[in-house]
Amino acid sequence: SEYEGGDLEFKEYTLNAEAYEKGSIIMFDSSHKHRVSPVTRGVRHSLVGWFR
Repeated sequence: SEYEGGDLEFKEYTLNAEAYEKGSIIMFDSSHKHRVSPVTRGVRHSLVGWFR
């Protein structure tokens, strides 16, 4: 879907949003404090999972 905003942000470091495209898979240690910025237009879908 097309949307604006909704960027994944981390407290400890900067994720270069231009380094990946919408629809990409991003894996990271969930203990890192993170959030998604507000979606300003459209609908953003996400799939979340955990593994050991």
